[in-house]
Formats: sequence, structure tokens, C-alpha cells
Amino acid sequence: MTGKNIFTDFPNTASQSFNEACSLSFKNQQYVFLENHYAPLNTWLENDIYPSPDGLSIFFKDVTFKKNAETALKESEERYRHLIEYIHAGVVVHRPDSSILLYNQEASRLLGLKEKIDKKIPEMEWQFISGDGKKLQADNYPVMQVIKTGLPLNNYLAGIENPETHSRFWVLVNAFPEFDEAMKLKQVVVTFVDITDRKKAEEELKRSEDNLNMAQNIAKTGSWEFNLLTNELKWSKELYRIFEFEDIPSHKLYEEYRQKFHPEDLGKLDAMMQQAMENKKGYSYQHRIIARNGTIKHILGIGEIILNENGSLVGLKGTGQDITDIIKTEEKLQSSFKQIKQLVTHLQDVREQERTNMAREIHDELGQQLTGLKMYISWLNKKVITQETDIKEKFNAAIELIEDTIKSVRKISMDLRPSMLDDLGLLAALEWQSNEFEKRSGIDTEFINQTANVEIPARLKTGLFRIYQESLTNVARHADAKKIVSSLKFENNNLVLTITDDGKGFTFKNIESKKTLGLFGMKERTLEMGGKYEIKSEPGVGTTVYVIIPLTI
Repeated sequence: MTGKNIFTDFPNTASQSFNEACSLSFKNQQYVFLENHYAPLNTWLENDIYPSPDGLSIFFKDVTFKKNAETALKESEERYRHLIEYIHAGVVVHRPDSSILLYNQEASRLLGLKEKIDKKIPEMEWQFISGDGKKLQADNYPVMQVIKTGLPLNNYLAGIENPETHSRFWVLVNAFPEFDEAMKLKQVVVTFVDITDRKKAEEELKRSEDNLNMAQNIAKTGSWEFNLLTNELKWSKELYRIFEFEDIPSHKLYEEYRQKFHPEDLGKLDAMMQQAMENKKGYSYQHRIIARNGTIKHILGIGEIILNENGSLVGLKGTGQDITDIIKTEEKLQSSFKQIKQLVTHLQDVREQERTNMAREIHDELGQQLTGLKMYISWLNKKVITQETDIKEKFNAAIELIEDTIKSVRKISMDLRPSMLDDLGLLAALEWQSNEFEKRSGIDTEFINQTANVEIPARLKTGLFRIYQESLTNVARHADAKKIVSSLKFENNNLVLTITDDGKGFTFKNIESKKTLGLFGMKERTLEMGGKYEIKSEPGVGTTVYVIIPLTI
């Protein structure tokens, strides 16, 4: 293009900026550099314009590739910055000296970063803490670990504390280094995913599990679940403790569990589970296991079935409770109760024997002495002169008093222990007691003997007689009855004593609130004989007492 005038010869090929640059260079006779886009060819050119008095020397260089690369890089950086800014994670880019190059809004929220950060890691306001809550030294911060090792850090759990805001966040940290062409560290990119809510949920879950484990430990009750589809058995910690198991794989746990069973109880377990699966119903059972030291533990097992949405059986779940202490306590209570019953029985036997002895002594000794005194006074009465009427009357009055005293002695003796109970048997004693009660109380009392006079076992005589006595006494005190009908009969190999009155009756709620030692005594006597004591009553109708004694004991 030597000798050509580009303004006149090529008016449409140059852009306005190019024309202006050339004019400026020629006018001022100064070198001008221009980077310009040549639209017809869609080309970027670098123009070096050198002026002279006679014209311009212009050198063109095609820099389209370079320009396109710079544009692409800029666009990439913009996309990168946009991605960093709006990604749902905190992003911080550190220089090799640990100072911050850039960060996004989420990182600003988590770390409390200001608009401009020139500080290095050791000078930062926030503090990292490890997963167990211990504060980390600055040299152990995630970015520092990557700077020191040149290796990426993946899924590092850490807490972030900011003393200024008194906040704490839990984050999952990933950090990776970037190197230049000479493999020299260029920067470290650190990402923070906020898992504070998840961490709190995990802590709450752990707290709940700890509370559950504590509750199960206190109650000595463990839980389990058995998946029938995978044959996987899961146990709680407490159940492991109860059965004295260590870390046993779930697929071996059931067999180890069966090995602990007392041999006599294993068949019961199999039958119970089979029945539960067939009937699709829950179950409970008590069994024994053999501990390491050879002692016996008692376990109460409760199980429920697990059904899927189609109603098919897919598993079982339940609890196992160590009731060894409860069983031992019950055994001690039963032993104590048995001893108390034996003591009560012994005391009653002693009392009956003492009554018998007292009745015999009163009847034989005191009765004989009174009879002798009566005979002696009667003899004196005959020797007194008949004209002395006052003395005669005194003797007659003394004889009558002695006769009344003899009757009282006989009554006291009979009340203590009717001699006919030992001499004539229970039936005669019950008939006599009925007649005596009717005379004293005025209540019509009928006793019906339905035993066909079969001999009553000697061990039952005293107990039945005392129960009959106490029942009549209760009627007289509380029932306001006009008639009592009693019977004794054999029925289904039992001896049955029935006492019915037509009194005012009562409700059991009212009777339970009172001190009914008489009823308690009758129940105890019945239990001593191996029998059953029942009362049926209705207000306004009357009361019936049933004493049922088996004869096979």
C-alpha cells in the first residue's frame, strides 16, 4: 500500500477509531498504538503507527486468537465468580501465604468476613474446633494442612466459632490446592457446607439414644428386632449387657442367644414364636438363661409381629427384661409368707390347745369344786333347825348362786372349746352352736346336715367350727337379720360349708374400707386348710358365705 492514501483510496475499510489514530499520529508526528477490531474480516489487529513528514508507516498484527482467548478467560472468570457467589456453600480462595484472595456471601456469613480481608490465617477472628469440640491450633486449620502437604482434604468435619458474633456453625470442609505450570502452589480453594442443623439433629438423636439406653439400663429392659427377610437380628446395648454378650455379628446373634437358654425352656421359645408367626399375634413368655458364672437369670420376653403394607409377616420386635431380682424378691416374699402362715397356724394351734386345756381345767377343776361346795352347803342346810327360816333362806340362796356359777363355768368352758367337738364331732358341735346362738341372739338359726353323717377329717374340725362361730357373730353384730340357714355337704370331692342370712347386706367397697379382722381371720383359716373362702352380698338382700375345702390335700 506504499504511496496510497488510505483515507481516499480505502474509505470503507478503516474504522473511525483507526482513522482517528492515524490522523492523530500524523498531526502530532508521534507513535500511536491501537488495538482494533476489523469488522469485515471479524479480526482483531494490533496497529503500530509511525509518522513521518511525508506520511505514515503502519504495521498490522493479527491478534484475534489472543483476543478471543482473553475474552473467553474473562467470561470464564465471570462465570466462576457467579458460581462461587451463588453456590449453596461457603467458598474461600487462599493465596499460598494463607491470606484470602476472594470469598462468597455464604463464607462471609459462616466466617464473619468483612469487605476487605488482608489478614493471614493466624490473624483471623474465627476459630476452628474439631468434631469432638476441642479447639484447633491455627497450623491445623484445613487450609494450612493443604498448604503444608499439598494434598487435598476431603469431608473434614469442623466447627467454626466467631468470638465477635458468639456464633458456632458446624461445617463439612473440602479443600484442594491449585498449581501453576511449574507445579508451584498458586492458590487453595476451601469449601464449607453448613451442616449445623444436621449436627444438632445428630446430637439430639444421640442424646435420645443415651436417654433410652439409660432408661433401659435402669429398667433392666433391652429391645430387639428380627428381620425375617434378611435373618438380621438387632439388639440394644442393654440386651447385650443382660445376656453378657460382647461384639457378636448380627448373623450369629440368634444362635448365640439360643445357646444361653436353659435347656428346659428352649422348646417353649420355639413353640411361642411359631404360634405368633402363624397367628400373627404378639406374645409374652418367661424363661431362664445361664450366666457366665453358672447362675440362673430370669427373663421376661415380650414380642410383637411386624407386617408390611400387604399384611405379610416380615419381622418380629420386642423387649427382654431381666426380672431375676423380682423373682428372687417374690421367692423371698413367698418364703416369708409361708413362714408367717406357719407361725399363724402354730399360734392358732397353740391357742386352741390352750383353750382346750383351760376349758378342761375350768370344767373339771372349778366345776368339781363348785359341785362339791353345793353338796356341802346342801348337807348343812339339812342340818339346820327348820324353825330358823332366815338361815334356811340364806342356804337356799347360796345353793342357787352356786348352781348359776356352775352354769356360767360350763358356758365359759363350752365357749373356749366345746367338749362335744372332741367327743361327738363337728356336726354335733355345729348343731349345738346353732341352738346356743339362737337362744342368745333371738335370731332363727337352722343348721342342715347334708353329709349323711360321713366322718369329717379331724384336721378340718376346729377350723370349720371357728369359721362358723365367727360368721354367726358377724351376723349378730352387723346384719340385722331375722333368719340364718347353714349347711354342710360333700360336693365334687369338696367339703362345702354355706351360711346364709336375710340381713341388710353390704357392698364390697364399703367393707374394704373397714378393719374386718374377722373376715381376714376366716380367710386365713380357710387357706390353712387349702380351701377357698367366698362372700356374696347385696344391699337389702342378705349375705352368703361359702367355705370350700378340697378333700384331696
